[in-house]
Amino acid sequence: MQEVSTNLLENVWTYTIVGGIIATVVGGYLLMKFFGSKDTGTDGIQINNTINNQLPTGFNITRSMDALTGDTTKIVGYKKTARILFIDNESLRDKIRGIKNAGWENVTQIRDVENIDSLEIRNADVIFVDYKGIGSEGREQGLAVITALKTRYGVEKWLILFTAYNVPVTAFERGANDYLAKNSGIYETEQKVIKGLQKLGR
Repeated sequence: MQEVSTNLLENVWTYTIVGGIIATVVGGYLLMKFFGSKDTGTDGIQINNTINNQLPTGFNITRSMDALTGDTTKIVGYKKTARILFIDNESLRDKIRGIKNAGWENVTQIRDVENIDSLEIRNADVIFVDYKGIGSEGREQGLAVITALKTRYGVEKWLILFTAYNVPVTAFERGANDYLAKNSGIYETEQKVIKGLQKLGR
């Protein structure tokens, strides 16, 4: 009788331990199931807020498509109305063709500046000025042209030094607003133009 009681107690103890383990596992699963989804939702909000905080000011995930559409519309307008002029003694036929193929409708070139009040210059918004080969035969050349244009037109035009050489430290003192390397691609050229138009308040 005592042996039966001992075996019974041992079995009960074993079942209690096993039952406790099962209850712990099931309880843990249920806690994760019901309370885990709430935590996930909170984490999701924090992640989205973190992403939005890392984006430029005014750029929210929920408004991203509207912002992009607005920018695209403005750039399309730029391409139709903005006037781009290259002053360069070398042929830029391929470059100008590439810019026009990108959608810019008003792109022209003159080989030199005979008159800073010429129609091409007066109409231009963004002017790329060659560093060498235009203007006077002295050392300044393109910088002298930029200075003359800046003196005549002030902030009405965006002047970009267009060069295959190192940009001289005096370029911005002489009136250049920006510079572009001659071997730059169409995309970079477009970005310089867009930046200039934005600065001009177009």
